[in-house]
Amino acid sequence: MRIVTCLQKTRMYITGTTNAGGARRLALLFALAIALAPQLAVAQSKIPAYPERPIKLVVPFPPGGTTDTLARTLAEGLRADLGQPVIIDNRSGAGGLIGTDAVKTAPADGYVLLLTSLNNHVMLPLIQRTSFQPERDLASIGLAVQSNTALLVSNAVPSKTLAQFVEYARQNPGRMNYSSSGNGSFGHFFTELFKSQAHIDVAHVPYKGAAPSAMALYSNEVQLLIVGYSAVQSNAEAGQMRVLAQDGDVRSALLPNVPTFAEAGFPEFRPTFWLGLSAPKDTPPVIIARLNQAMNTILRSPEFAERARKNGWTPLPGTPADMDKKIASDLGQYGAVVRRLKIRAD
Repeated sequence: MRIVTCLQKTRMYITGTTNAGGARRLALLFALAIALAPQLAVAQSKIPAYPERPIKLVVPFPPGGTTDTLARTLAEGLRADLGQPVIIDNRSGAGGLIGTDAVKTAPADGYVLLLTSLNNHVMLPLIQRTSFQPERDLASIGLAVQSNTALLVSNAVPSKTLAQFVEYARQNPGRMNYSSSGNGSFGHFFTELFKSQAHIDVAHVPYKGAAPSAMALYSNEVQLLIVGYSAVQSNAEAGQMRVLAQDGDVRSALLPNVPTFAEAGFPEFRPTFWLGLSAPKDTPPVIIARLNQAMNTILRSPEFAERARKNGWTPLPGTPADMDKKIASDLGQYGAVVRRLKIRAD
């Protein structure tokens, strides 16, 4: 349509031109445009509409955790914005490596995406032996949220404050365990960091996701857990486990009576947990831009703001470049800690 309109305007201009030389030149341009019109139309027809079919969103952890909850929330918004179903595919195992590899090797056409996080995007390549390199193997779509993080203990532990727990752990070295969502996960890394700062000895027991690691705390198979609060919120509110401290500069509205780590005596301990969306590395920029636009629309919506409030999330709308910078910064910062503490997969 645009080509036809352009040709029509050119014809009108030529007809109204009084300068003979100018008219001849314009006539030649008009003839050239007519000759190129079919090729331009074919080129335009080869640009596919996106999306034309359902999209798969891979979650590298089992149902029930913060990652899965956010994935299902984003899937609803993406379906409404893009006009296609977004199917959740939970592929857990190996600290998120199984699901991450599934996206890494998928066709780069925008129909297989990854709900990624600090867990599998940063901690995994730093701690586990893997060929996965996030900056090489995945394309950033954008950060989604930062999740409020909490330190919890089993009800079998007598401590009511973080200071009391640290003292209790020091009096019982090697007699307690902590759970995480897997080797190389966020919980694995930050609990080892907390142990080094608190000078306590607690053994690591990895599980396949946040939900089973929380159940281990509830059943007293382990006594300590550091996790995104939304993954254990219902258990904590039911009194099945005890929250002793939370991340952040100020207390979350969900935990107004729980001190921050700084208030509890650990100002240098900042277990910040983020989540975002990624795609296979060679996904076309136009598709990345469309997905980023859709996600930012979701993150800025009143509906998402309400869900974020209930789950202890802070929305992080922005660009793919913002996510790239965050990943590079975390890999550098946390990589130094991993090497210093010699954190390795058990």
